[in-house]
Amino acid sequence: MRSDGPWTADFGCYGISLENGRLLWASHGSGYWGHIVRLLDFVPGFTNELRDTPRYVEDGKVFCNSGRVLDVKTGKLLRKVAPEDVRSHEKPLSIGAKFAGSGVDRHHPRVRVANDLFLRHAQEAEGWQRGTLEIAAETEMGDSLWRFSIKQLGRHIGSYRLVPPFIYMLVSDEPNSKPHPTKKHYALPNPTRWHFVTLTIETGEVIQDFSLGDEKHSECRIEDVDTEGLLIRRENKKLTYYRRIQPIKAETQPSDNADVE
Repeated sequence: MRSDGPWTADFGCYGISLENGRLLWASHGSGYWGHIVRLLDFVPGFTNELRDTPRYVEDGKVFCNSGRVLDVKTGKLLRKVAPEDVRSHEKPLSIGAKFAGSGVDRHHPRVRVANDLFLRHAQEAEGWQRGTLEIAAETEMGDSLWRFSIKQLGRHIGSYRLVPPFIYMLVSDEPNSKPHPTKKHYALPNPTRWHFVTLTIETGEVIQDFSLGDEKHSECRIEDVDTEGLLIRRENKKLTYYRRIQPIKAETQPSDNADVE
């Protein structure tokens, strides 16, 4: 875990249950040193570079910046490798990551997501545009299949993830920021209500749309996606895990979720 803000500091390595949100283990270092830096977790607002942090997870193992390799279920130290090997590791980009990256590219190249199905960011402006999302689906020959714009929902995009065969989106009723009344080029938070929307890439239709509650937040984003669900973070640092479900009618909410404070 790492801090937000103008600086970046290692906050340690934690294992959290996606079933109930409980802390399963914490491992910030090995031996006595690990016990000492674990105590720093209980000092409010204390940050430093003493704690180890995870770099990536692969095959049930957590690879940390220090070179420690931990068991993902128990946090136990399995072995040590060279730190430079961990830092130089390059995980192959997923289809979702490639598509997200194409939205930042100047001319929005299309990405193959299925047999004879390509997606591209269709907004006319070059590069990434805050609060907008337009997607076009095409065949390999360039024939149009469908087109989707966040404007169709009358809402504003906050975060999205492509995980075929779906695109998951967090959208807000109002823009989550507003211009500063006196300072040009400055923005202020604008807390708003959020919704979780699921789009099928086969037809471009919204198959699920439900509210995340009446509480207003200026930030809400998808932090991660696995084979079973999505991890959503609100601005108060609260994490909520929603299990992925089969396509159902709109306004239906997943029944299984876990909160992490």
